[in-house]
Amino acid sequence: MSAFPSEIVELIIDEARSCPSTLTACSLVCRQWLPRARYHAFSSIHLEQCNGVNGDRIATFIPLLESPLATFISSVRQVHIFIFVVQASPVGNFLSLLARRGVAPKFLALQCRPGDLVGVSPLTSVTHARFAMGCFREMEPAEFVAITELVHGLPSLRSLALHIPDAPASRIRSNHLPPSLDELEINYACVLGTIFSLYATPLILPRLILRHMSQTEWQGVVWYLENAGVLLESLTLLNCAPQTVLSLHPALRHLTIGDSFRMMPPRILVALYSPCAANELETLTLRVPAMIQPLVPRGALSGRSEVDALLSDTVRWPRLRSVILCGGERDRETIDNSLRSLLPGWV
Repeated sequence: MSAFPSEIVELIIDEARSCPSTLTACSLVCRQWLPRARYHAFSSIHLEQCNGVNGDRIATFIPLLESPLATFISSVRQVHIFIFVVQASPVGNFLSLLARRGVAPKFLALQCRPGDLVGVSPLTSVTHARFAMGCFREMEPAEFVAITELVHGLPSLRSLALHIPDAPASRIRSNHLPPSLDELEINYACVLGTIFSLYATPLILPRLILRHMSQTEWQGVVWYLENAGVLLESLTLLNCAPQTVLSLHPALRHLTIGDSFRMMPPRILVALYSPCAANELETLTLRVPAMIQPLVPRGALSGRSEVDALLSDTVRWPRLRSVILCGGERDRETIDNSLRSLLPGWV
């Protein structure tokens, strides 16, 4: 079979990897003729299960992973599991089995019930993780503990995204984020407050991404940014509704604000252009929903463009090298009018 045309080989691989029941047989063949360069075809496990659709994909895959013939698992580098069912699923058993078989993925994405993660054996090789916990009811403290323990068992973790609608603020024992973490993405500020209330000393976290915060939740975020002592280098605020002036961290180098320009009150724009804030800022990006084309060219500022005039007249950020305003044509007039009324240097 090693003499097969490459087109046929590609077809066989693409067909086999789409059907779990054929992966074992394909793995046997792979040992004989599949070039090492093609093992990347089996580098990702992607399982999705919905109510009454395609049966129990997780349960089908477990016997396959238990088989010593499943040689392809040594090539797995990404694991994606999306469970859209109300009842319990064997996600925990599946992840524990991956750990026992020595699978060493770098990326782990989970969407499931928090209770399915209780007692999971950690995959210590994971460096990037994204957890979206679907809650069909209020999350129990024990379930949030299961999530924090899973994160705590990832000692090499560098990037973590937590999409959790709610989190109990009490009765949670202290679990710590891995010290290797340098990027954290959080949906909903209640989760942010719960996580960082576990720390007695400031957490060094270079990059922070915050999404979908209400007006009430924003107050807690401002308190955290002003008092937690985090050495932030990059801050991204997406779909937030800030209602107070934001004091930028003095070490901040990159700031992004979007996606809803109209949700942003004037005071936060004024605060952004305060000469006292973020003396190390190098990049400022303002985004709006309809990103059809940039309003100004990307890259370093040069000459006396309108943005250059804005910066020289209203801002005292000596290290600023790039300003990016992204939006569609229909948003341009709104943006220009808002900036013109707030910033005398905007023309």
